[in-house]
Amino acid sequence: NLIKIMGCFLTNSSLGRKLVMSITGCFLVLFILFHMSMNVVALISAEGYNAICGFLGANWYALVATVILAGGVFVHFAYAFWLTLQNRKARGNVRYAVTVTEKGVDWASKNMLVLGIIVILGLGLHLTHFWAKMQLVELMGHHENALGLSPTDGHCMKETMSSEGTHIFCTSCGKKWELCETGDLRATEGETEFSRVPDWYLWEREQVRAEIERGEYSFADDVDIYTQPRCWKFHHVGPGKVTHDEENGFIVTGHYRGEDFRTQRTPIQNNSLHIEYDWVYVKPYDCFEISVDNDSFYCYPTKKNVITKLAFATEILYERAVEKKNTAKTAK
Repeated sequence: NLIKIMGCFLTNSSLGRKLVMSITGCFLVLFILFHMSMNVVALISAEGYNAICGFLGANWYALVATVILAGGVFVHFAYAFWLTLQNRKARGNVRYAVTVTEKGVDWASKNMLVLGIIVILGLGLHLTHFWAKMQLVELMGHHENALGLSPTDGHCMKETMSSEGTHIFCTSCGKKWELCETGDLRATEGETEFSRVPDWYLWEREQVRAEIERGEYSFADDVDIYTQPRCWKFHHVGPGKVTHDEENGFIVTGHYRGEDFRTQRTPIQNNSLHIEYDWVYVKPYDCFEISVDNDSFYCYPTKKNVITKLAFATEILYERAVEKKNTAKTAK
């Protein structure tokens, strides 16, 4: 019948396979054109871009389109490898005696497999850094969020902020905000305290400053420590403890290779703190780094959503330590 004949043509015939490649190649063109169009809209209208992103979230129609697009791209590359192997098998060990390039024949047209592999690597990079961290996160559901302080929680830094999909919410008061693709925040109900994440961060910083000025700030937690001596490679130190306050700064204690160790960095020795959210290089959790002259300690805290506050506190305590030092010099 006709279906069987077409199936044989598209799979067994070299011409049919090339026809499949030409059709499925349109999927890659559509992918590029669609993404380009979305980014152009972002330059023209933030609201329009948010509307498109909202429409294309983890909904059934977006998922169906993603599956169809991915299927077309997969078939395109599968047929490309199939045709290349078929051509090499048909030729055997025999190669052209003369390989002079004809005028008007581009290098690209004779090296489609090489270009295809480059495209595959580019797609893999894109899927890893964008799709896997956006739509896939929505599909998988819950993950922790970096913001540690809810505007409705008053002056206290509470470990109550979390997220699901594109929503940030406070598990203590129940307030919820939607995080748009452009970085705008919108409260799902009631007042939107901050429409931009940087404004929220600045507000958090001032809350930490106020806590320090009242003399109420201190931090202590059990941590899992990795060390990187002389920036060569990571060694797992094991469990330890970190404390941080205005008088002593950071103190890291633990036990490594049969000996107890204690490392201290006073407030004036740390003008900032290196923090990483969901840092997958060692293991996929939040961590902060405390560096000394010949080593770096990567500490994974037990408490959640604390590294943002630690970073703010480190900067503020350094500013206060410098101010005290300058005041003492002036007094002399």
